[in-house]
Amino acid sequence: MRNLKRPTRKQKKRIQKAKLDWKNWLVVSETEEELVLYNKKSERRRTVK
Repeated sequence: MRNLKRPTRKQKKRIQKAKLDWKNWLVVSETEEELVLYNKKSERRRTVK
């Protein structure tokens, strides 16, 4: 797995628009179309568009 990073301010807003709590998520990768996230607690991956 790649190095996971804390979300930036823009990424936090994008995560909140998806109705998720940004405090529980780390960023795996980001492109213009999608943001791949990793949940700290449940260890699940999720893609936000």
